Amino acid sequence: MLSRAANWISDAITPPVCAACDQLLQYGDRHLCRLCWRDLHRACGIQYCRRCGDTRGPHLLIDGFCANCRDRKPGVRDFDGFSCVGAYEGPLREITLRFKQRFTYDAFLGELLNASLEATSFCNDVDFWIPIPSHWLRRIRRGFQPTGLLADSIARRRQGTVQPVLRMARMIPEFHRIRITPSARSRVIQGAFNVTSPAIVADKSVCLIDDVSTTGATLREATHTLKRAGAARVFVATLARTPSENEPNALDGPVGRSEMIASIEPSPEIGKS
Repeated sequence: MLSRAANWISDAITPPVCAACDQLLQYGDRHLCRLCWRDLHRACGIQYCRRCGDTRGPHLLIDGFCANCRDRKPGVRDFDGFSCVGAYEGPLREITLRFKQRFTYDAFLGELLNASLEATSFCNDVDFWIPIPSHWLRRIRRGFQPTGLLADSIARRRQGTVQPVLRMARMIPEFHRIRITPSARSRVIQGAFNVTSPAIVADKSVCLIDDVSTTGATLREATHTLKRAGAARVFVATLARTPSENEPNALDGPVGRSEMIASIEPSPEIGKS
């Protein structure tokens, strides 16, 4: 009762707004307005391979895997499983960009990421969570590390632990701010990470936490670094995936992510607005 009264007073003083478009929320709305919830569901319809994360059309995936991943074992640079909330567009893109500047969205984004993980086959196999690191100069400039906050949020929800054993050995340009080819990204990021405590990751199944995956070069290099240090399996969980240019618009995700996202909405009627 006291908590409900405190929330009412807080909303009266500073009315809640949509985290993506800043529109005033209606009574019963949570985090997003009804239009942004609808658009978020659309973004969650992205089709991707559950191992490598590459986006594919709905008819090019068999049991959630692309042709390249179905008949081979993961190599030292390959993920053992991949999960994302949705496509890097609409409200998911806007909130992710805001999250890089403000740390107040970690609880909501953590909910979304956890809902996406619930739809995977590996979510209960993770020994601990590892955030993709920023260079220490960038962390000082920003004042916080977004991926670290996401990892903390996931660990709390899944009763797990975070082991920030991955370090960025040198400053890397922010790829989303510059035009650079996928092959050039791979060359730039090569050798950029190191593991501070190899004994911690030895023979463990770990999950990397990142905000956006574009070409996957950063995540593959981090995976290679962890496996070279002794990690048995490396999974990946990101908020958003940049779709391939040839990916058709899909309405339903391959592993029920849209239904999982719906479970955290305040009302089942929101998606019908």
